[in-house]
Amino acid sequence: GMGSSKEFSLIISDSITDIQAVMNGQSLPLYYYEEPKTTQKGLFDDPNETDYVRRDAVSDFILERAQKQYGKNVTKEDIFYYVYGFLHSQDYRETFASDL
Repeated sequence: GMGSSKEFSLIISDSITDIQAVMNGQSLPLYYYEEPKTTQKGLFDDPNETDYVRRDAVSDFILERAQKQYGKNVTKEDIFYYVYGFLHSQDYRETFASDL
């Protein structure tokens, strides 16, 4: 990013990392969590259920486009790892160096 003293790099982790783990880091998660819209649990809700709802960070729109182009077996996780791999491409890094 602007003001960074390091070149572009990325890291994948299965847990939350410090935003400064990579210089001026940015998080691109596979999932994100949000508070539920309802504030009170219902009679049949699980009392042990977490207070947050897990959402996919890869949109259904992108999934549909990828499945149309590459076949119905493509998953949101496939798209996530494809983008991660693409960001490692040396050609991509050289072409978009000023934006990274």
